[in-house]
Amino acid sequence: MDRLPNLTHIQSFHAVAHEGSISSATSAGAGTRATLSRHIASLESEMGVTLFKRVGDGLTLTLSGEELFQLAREINLAARGWVTAASSQQELVKGPVRLIASSGIASRILPTIISKLATLEPAIEVELVVDGGSKNMSMHKADISIHTFPPIQMNLLTRKLGEMEFGAYASVDYLERRGTPLTISDLESHDLVGEDQLITFQDQLQAYGIDLQKKMVRFRCDNPVISWSLIASGCGIGVGQLRYGDADPRVKRIFPELPALNLPIWMSSHSELKTSPRVRFTFDLIAEEFCKYL
Repeated sequence: MDRLPNLTHIQSFHAVAHEGSISSATSAGAGTRATLSRHIASLESEMGVTLFKRVGDGLTLTLSGEELFQLAREINLAARGWVTAASSQQELVKGPVRLIASSGIASRILPTIISKLATLEPAIEVELVVDGGSKNMSMHKADISIHTFPPIQMNLLTRKLGEMEFGAYASVDYLERRGTPLTISDLESHDLVGEDQLITFQDQLQAYGIDLQKKMVRFRCDNPVISWSLIASGCGIGVGQLRYGDADPRVKRIFPELPALNLPIWMSSHSELKTSPRVRFTFDLIAEEFCKYL
């Protein structure tokens, strides 16, 4: 045969053979009379055998039917076992989940979420990989990717979590020493911190009249957490999350009258998200907690 017979047809045959008639199988909930009759006729035609012969008001199995009924019973038991095993796997939320995220997200946001994950599902193991800027999640074989840019792969399941708000900050000591800039042109006499962070917002900064191509960043750093330490330590003016900057007594926001700089957050996963309970649970928890954070 070029293909296997329909499992549903075999199940219908098994039900009728087990109950002794189509009417009894129908009463037992195996299906309607029309459906059971159609399935058996299709199975007989496809296999080229006669499964039943009519005796009075009932049906009795032929010799071929008797042999195939035993096999149908084994197939039916195997199918039920398969369903049971699959269901137990769906309920099993344990094993490793590999997260990849930019350094700022990995250091400031994810630890609290992972702590909650550990409490809710102690059997999940997390590997957190810090990635500074790769847009290709598959090269890292991650289960879940969280970045500030949409993925370039087309076969990923992607969700935008929201946007983080940023502003310009400098330490109180720095502003006392160098003065507070009151206009954009005043930045010409000040030191800038965090080249990578500033470049992230260069289009938005350009709209405010800040051209990074004409202003050299004195203290360059590709790590937002370290860049923030440089700002708070008095090295110069840079960008930071409003959430942290406004709560840090060491710094003061510059140009608070300007709209906040916005940075979108994207989360992606492979198709395993649909079939892996641990990945699905982790994905949903991160999304929920991130929305609270934002």
